[in-house]
Amino acid sequence: MKSLRLRLFLLLFSMSSTLFSQETEFEFPKKKYLKISIYPLVWAVAKNNLWITTHYEGQIIKKFSYNIVFDYYNWTYRQYTGSTASTVRNNQIFYFRPQIRYYLSNKIYRGYYIGLFPLYSYQEIRYEGKYANYLGLGIITGYQFFIKEKYPIEINVWFATHYGKYNQINSTTGFDESGWERYGQLSFELNLGFPLKSRSSTTNSK
Repeated sequence: MKSLRLRLFLLLFSMSSTLFSQETEFEFPKKKYLKISIYPLVWAVAKNNLWITTHYEGQIIKKFSYNIVFDYYNWTYRQYTGSTASTVRNNQIFYFRPQIRYYLSNKIYRGYYIGLFPLYSYQEIRYEGKYANYLGLGIITGYQFFIKEKYPIEINVWFATHYGKYNQINSTTGFDESGWERYGQLSFELNLGFPLKSRSSTTNSK
């Protein structure tokens, strides 16, 4: 019995030694993409505000990718009382949404995908006297295809929950109305992208 165990151990050791002694080649993904959301740009031009949403996507392994999203919105609030107009500038919202995506097709970056992401949001709503920080979790699903096999077009919809603390002083009464709140957000995006140049590297391990 002991001799049989010894033989099995020697066989496994021999197989593992052979496996790790073989030359293994790892090729890192070559393509990464920068994408811009179209709707925020159109809205910003129409309303004379600033709103930009960018996506940076790269491959992790096989059909998994990471997609880092920055979203910044800055606008001027205008209120009209009769013929009198009052404005409050530099209201702003910032989002950071790093996603993990899984593509359902046989090719990375193409076809339907699903994903998860944490969320951080900072909001500064000056005309309400409100300043807030939120954390949250979200899910996303969408479809991505390419123009001329080079430029990605992406359509997606995502939902996220926000939970955090806000500081707010009522501008009329002067009372402190700060507190905690939770809310959900449902959004859709149409993104247009282009490939980024990156160096491909190959390493050999012996």
